[in-house]
Amino acid sequence: MTVLLALSAGDDPAAVLFVDGVLRAAVRECVLTRVPASGFPSAAVDAVLDIAGLRASEVSGGVVTGLADRGLAGRARDLFRTAKAVAGAGARVRAGVAPREALGRAELPAALARSRLPSAGWREVAPEAARVALASRAAWALPHAAGLALGAAWVHTPTLRLPDGPALWGPTFGDLDAYRALSNADLPRARTEAPVAFARSVLADGGSVVWSAGPAGFLEVPLGPRLLLRPGNGVVPPGWCGPDVLDLAVAVGLCGPDGFPTVTPSDTVRAWRHHGATALVLGDYTVRR
Repeated sequence: MTVLLALSAGDDPAAVLFVDGVLRAAVRECVLTRVPASGFPSAAVDAVLDIAGLRASEVSGGVVTGLADRGLAGRARDLFRTAKAVAGAGARVRAGVAPREALGRAELPAALARSRLPSAGWREVAPEAARVALASRAAWALPHAAGLALGAAWVHTPTLRLPDGPALWGPTFGDLDAYRALSNADLPRARTEAPVAFARSVLADGGSVVWSAGPAGFLEVPLGPRLLLRPGNGVVPPGWCGPDVLDLAVAVGLCGPDGFPTVTPSDTVRAWRHHGATALVLGDYTVRR
């Protein structure tokens, strides 16, 4: 078994994992930490390994993009960019969440060690080369975060391929996770074998639905299954894999009150309360106000 880990370690870091030449998982750091992120994507690394059921020691090779130059000129550039980011960050800085720097090349071995990853067999890819590779192979993907890591992986090994089906390569959750999130929020819940029929009935009555089921989508692409469904007449986008309700609903990607896309059941419950939607579909559980 060959396991290749691709990392974006600059602004908006992410991790992408390939097993035997096929993409297995892709996760953006900030959707796990729920704060703006830069540098080494330690939480995303843990997440992609967990999705694949692998240990860090089983990684057989790696590629990284977005590393910063920590020479004198590089440090001056970082200071200038950070000053600009802080000046425009507004509420994030006032709340004490200032932008962090990209990971320096000399800092990579220590970062790999903290995540228990092998230090040998890593290759650096320039972000420009990663963007070109991404555009030629997956023009629908945004050229940052997990998209940038994906492009770097293709520069490293052009024969890598994507799995068949929709781009749902993020973390998933089970019935027990959904039950715990609803219990912790003290929400009354019902189990259903027909979540689509439930959502359609709410939309037909003029209500809105927060929908969350299955693995999270790639980047911010709102192809499901983390969605806010509002009454209307939606258009089916290419690759749509959400519920069959777009004749009754306009769908947008679901974000929490912190502005980040939702991933976990707890994220979804907070987003449902924030948006004030009429109903919530969380896996096989439903809640209605």
